[in-house]
Amino acid sequence: MGTRANLTYEGYLVERVGSAIAVGDLNGDDIDDIAFSAPYDQGAETANRYHAGMVYIMFGPLSGTTIKTRTNYDVKIIGTEDNEFIGETLAIDDLDDDGIDELIIGAPRSKAGSITPGSK
Repeated sequence: MGTRANLTYEGYLVERVGSAIAVGDLNGDDIDDIAFSAPYDQGAETANRYHAGMVYIMFGPLSGTTIKTRTNYDVKIIGTEDNEFIGETLAIDDLDDDGIDELIIGAPRSKAGSITPGSK
C-alpha cells in the first residue's frame, strides 16, 4: 500500500523543476526546510540566460503545502551565466560543524567555483 505525498510543487516541465531536492535545517530553527531546483530555467527571472537555472528554498514546516515555484518561496538563487545549470545536484549538510546546515549547489558547467561558509 502506497503513501500519499503531503507536499507538492508545481513548475514548468521544460525547466525540470524538482530535478534535485534536498531537505535539512537551513535556518537553525530545528525544523526541516526544503531546497529544490529548476536547472534548465531560462526565463525572464534569469535575465533570459539560456539554462542558467534556479534553486528555491522554503523554510518549514511545509506539511500539506503546494509550492508554486513562481510565487511562493523564501529564497531564490539564480544562475548567472548561460548553461550553468545551477541546481543540477543539491545536498544539505553541516559542513563547518556549527550546528546549522549548509546548502551545497551543483553547477556542473559554471566557469567559476567558490565555497562560501554559512553564518549564524
